[in-house]
Amino acid sequence: MTQGALKQSLLLAVVGLALSACATEPPPPPVVPTDFASRGKLNLDVQNIKVIDRTYSVPRRSPFIGHLSSPTPTEEVLRWATSRLAASGASDAQATLVIRDASVIQEGLPVTRGLEGWYTREQASQYVGRVDVVLDIQAGFSARRSVTAHAEYAVTLPEDPTDLEKQAIYRKLLNGLLDNLDRNFDQAARRYLVVSGPAYDAGSTKESAPLGVPAPSAPVVVNSAPLPPPLPAPPQTEVFAPPPSSDPAPRSSGWAW
Repeated sequence: MTQGALKQSLLLAVVGLALSACATEPPPPPVVPTDFASRGKLNLDVQNIKVIDRTYSVPRRSPFIGHLSSPTPTEEVLRWATSRLAASGASDAQATLVIRDASVIQEGLPVTRGLEGWYTREQASQYVGRVDVVLDIQAGFSARRSVTAHAEYAVTLPEDPTDLEKQAIYRKLLNGLLDNLDRNFDQAARRYLVVSGPAYDAGSTKESAPLGVPAPSAPVVVNSAPLPPPLPAPPQTEVFAPPPSSDPAPRSSGWAW
């Protein structure tokens, strides 16, 4: 056997072993969505709450991939809002939660090239999620109060991920992203708004700390003017309804409860 033939045989043997190892690799365990309802309600001193989606400016092209996934980041923010926010009805104030950003991008990571890289399955890319919301409370024509909360989270993907791996990693990203949003919003609301309910408990999160992304800074207060004294009016309940259309124009209404 010539030296060239020997090298070819060894190469085929290595490739065969690598393929057999990949074939026997177990699928990733399923990742369960975070149960925000189990954390209790943040009771706002308002008559009702409306959610407006203003993420129409998020591009629908690479590297943005959130619109291609299910659920979308916006749908997850809505699930968080309906699970965690409640109108206590102790005043005549109206609350509007505006979703300004809910996006996921995919970024490439450096990997080892050449023969050395054949023997390892490296982390080749990452999903980076971002969420930005603002809660605006209006009471009458003068008193107004607003808080914002921002969150980021990132997870990495191995080379040539399977569909199951992509789904599990994407679900882990959403869990971590919304956990960070829940913590930041909880802290800002308790500091600057009239709320009641169990405080955020870091021990209740089911996901680990973000990968490769520093902890986001504290939420920024836009306006902290005090609300007027509570009125004895009973709370009003609105029927939850889907958004009226999917066109890219700014929506003047959204979901309400």
